[in-house]
Amino acid sequence: MRTRSLLVAAVAPTLLLLAACAPTAAPAPVETYAPATDPAANPGGIPTLGPADADTTLAVTATATAANGSQLTLTMRVHQSIAYDDVASQTLPKAMVEDCPTLFTQELFKRELWSFTRANVTAIPTAASKGDWPTGARLTVRPSATTAVIAGRGALADSAGSATPCKQDKSFVGYGTGGLALGTPGDAGTFTKWANHAWGFVAPAGVKLSDCTFEVTALGSQYGGVSASWAPTSNATTCVTGTSPEAQEY
Repeated sequence: MRTRSLLVAAVAPTLLLLAACAPTAAPAPVETYAPATDPAANPGGIPTLGPADADTTLAVTATATAANGSQLTLTMRVHQSIAYDDVASQTLPKAMVEDCPTLFTQELFKRELWSFTRANVTAIPTAASKGDWPTGARLTVRPSATTAVIAGRGALADSAGSATPCKQDKSFVGYGTGGLALGTPGDAGTFTKWANHAWGFVAPAGVKLSDCTFEVTALGSQYGGVSASWAPTSNATTCVTGTSPEAQEY
């Protein structure tokens, strides 16, 4: 039986949110997000993984296996950072302002020269998956909101339900797709601060990670990937690569 259990964040109609490309006549890749539907009512809504975009800097993959035999293939694709005023991706700073309006404004991003980094997360049931994904088994994504500010959309929900979502780690349950935006001050024009953070997945109790891989593209290397401070971690609970400890950005 395929995994069909998914808890998603409440999604506003603006959630073509963290996608970078305009729609085309071709089938939309997995990185393009429409408002979420209930997978239980839409069994055909299991996502598929499209080709990597040209602006991909890092790809992290892993297999997550729950105690009941339910299994997911996890993929995170990190994209090249963009400036606060990049007209192609205004959804990223907009998401940060929407999540934390008491902390951020477009004027502040301009004054402090912020950059924004998009990461797309996909979780797909494997052919060997057995049973539904446990509803309490939340997989957490990195970067951590303890060192920077992040916005999540689609399947990526706040881990602790705070009044300041951009200061909460993001997590998901079961199969689906989600987008994450990392905001970093003082990086517009340089676009290397994404590499001051760690990217990937952390499993809860009762879930094991395996087949963990990291791939930094030539573009990622050009903008700071695989520096001397990077420390990949691959074990039964963690599939994360990047700077450790993460830089304190905000």
